[in-house]
Amino acid sequence: KREIATVIIQRDLRRHLTRKAYIRIKLSTVVLQTGLRSMVARIEFRYRERTKAAIVIQVLYIVVL
Repeated sequence: KREIATVIIQRDLRRHLTRKAYIRIKLSTVVLQTGLRSMVARIEFRYRERTKAAIVIQVLYIVVL
């Protein structure tokens, strides 16, 4: 009985540690993905702003001529 209890405790401890490591990796992945998505969004936003500004300048240049 004592050996069975030992095996069960070891099994449960391994399961607990494995799950804890998995959750940590999963959270790290989510943080990385969020950071990358926000970085891409900022880059796209800046590109759109520059494009808008360039169009405005071109339109004003055409109107002035």
